[in-house]
Amino acid sequence: MTDSLSILVIESDPNAILFLLTAQNTLQTKGIEPQFRFASNLDEGLNALNDRKFDIIITDLYVNDSQGLNTFIEIQKRTDSIPIIIVGESTEDELELEAIKLGAQDFLPKSDLNVGLLARTILHAIERHRLHENLKALSFTDELTGVYNRRGFFTFLEQQIALARRMQEGFYLFIIDFDYLKHINDSYGHLIGDRALIDMAQCLRTSFRRHDITGRIGGDEFGVIVINAGIENGDFLKQHLFEKLREYNTHIQEPYRLSFSIGKAYFDGMRELTINDLFSEADSNLYQEKLLTHAQHHGSPPLQA
Repeated sequence: MTDSLSILVIESDPNAILFLLTAQNTLQTKGIEPQFRFASNLDEGLNALNDRKFDIIITDLYVNDSQGLNTFIEIQKRTDSIPIIIVGESTEDELELEAIKLGAQDFLPKSDLNVGLLARTILHAIERHRLHENLKALSFTDELTGVYNRRGFFTFLEQQIALARRMQEGFYLFIIDFDYLKHINDSYGHLIGDRALIDMAQCLRTSFRRHDITGRIGGDEFGVIVINAGIENGDFLKQHLFEKLREYNTHIQEPYRLSFSIGKAYFDGMRELTINDLFSEADSNLYQEKLLTHAQHHGSPPLQA
């Protein structure tokens, strides 16, 4: 059974256009019935978005009338309800990261492009986007911080496990424990404590990509699902988060500093793990983290001098 998908392609490169045209029949065998509409420049692509609804957008960042991230930003302004896949040169690593942080579903280097990869990326992007839309519709949001609440986070985690198994792709689960929240509450009151929780959620949201999932899963505990990550990225992601924490603390105009401990667990798409198994593994890692002198090495003291 194939899925009929309306796909807008914004592309000036004739070789990329030819590849997509010749890939149509093979895509059908991968479960996709593509209905392509091609636009050779950004203006033509934006007009197409006004004309009809598309299931997915594939775009180069460099087209005849637009260059770099501006291409993605202009497309995203017109729609935040359609998944966008970027195609480009493999040398565009920084642009790739920026586009994904801004909300692109994926980046495909033209040098690696083949029908199997294209089909997999399209299916993954569509399904991941549907999961996000379903969560929005169910209002799984923590009222105080604006991130997903416990129910929303666990719902997405369950769906992500199923998706990772189907796609055989990995993801990281991070459990982040907010250190010293009780101390802040006791010293300044719960209103200031609530403000600290809001700051914590904002710090986490700005430290990861838009399509990664952040949730408040307990009073002072947060969770993050880092989608489509390799197992080798775990330590890098933790260090990146601590660096963002230090940077965030320099801008806080409050009587406290944020500080947290992190536990992590990896799901590689092949493991027979339950949600409880994943959380148990992350909790164990968190406990080991807390045994270290975390405040000395990874964060400022909880209160300003």
